[in-house]
Amino acid sequence: MSGSVGGDEPPGFPLSRFLADKIPCVESFRDAIHIFIRPAGAILPGATVASSEDPVTCTVIALPCGGVAFTSHSSKAATRLLANHLPEPFTNLGLSFAGDIFIPVACWVLIKHREIAPGAMGLSLFLFAWFSPPIFRSLRVECIAIGALFVKYLSSPPKQSPADCVRCPAGRGVKCLINSVGSLCLEPEQFVFTARRLFRKRVHRIPLSQISGTKLSRGLLVDALTPAVNDYEQVFDVFKIHRTLQPVWLRGLTRARADSPVTST
Repeated sequence: MSGSVGGDEPPGFPLSRFLADKIPCVESFRDAIHIFIRPAGAILPGATVASSEDPVTCTVIALPCGGVAFTSHSSKAATRLLANHLPEPFTNLGLSFAGDIFIPVACWVLIKHREIAPGAMGLSLFLFAWFSPPIFRSLRVECIAIGALFVKYLSSPPKQSPADCVRCPAGRGVKCLINSVGSLCLEPEQFVFTARRLFRKRVHRIPLSQISGTKLSRGLLVDALTPAVNDYEQVFDVFKIHRTLQPVWLRGLTRARADSPVTST
């Protein structure tokens, strides 16, 4: 896998790729580029194999090749991106070394035992369908957070009144809604988080009488709003917005920056 088809790779290039895969930011940047390259690279061999057939047959053979390449690489890239956010480096390194071992072993098995190739491909597609929804929800949160960060710091504050709600995804502790993006509002007697999950509107309510304290922790992409509900923390990752657009109750927490009960205004 380290040599090119023509064998004209510069000396040390395979080693540089091996080392780059161990550096989180470099590896994620390379994955972002390869998300376009690998499906095209899979479509071309499929089209070449079916070149003697009619155009319809050639298309039917080539498109699944690109689709399988896209699903496999996007799953791998999303998993590594999530691992890159962990505070310790060992998970990312472990995934990288596991890929270094898995790819040559899988290629050898499929070459020597071709009869298991359809089953292996079916299993990979099943695993993709099972794990991709939470992975892509997390990626969506990351993309929205990056976009909100750019909007906050690269655009002028809009001239409008503060919002009543704040846009955020549900985080740890919010059952069945983790990484679902919605709006969090403070009503007279409760917090209300509204989002869509599996094409259905979902509403999560937190009575203020059950909240013992609330804290707001600053982060690079999001600010973690954490109400303690009956000594059980529920996290909402608030996207960055201009201060003038923040709800009054959120600005109060920003000033306090300490554990304190929330009161409606």
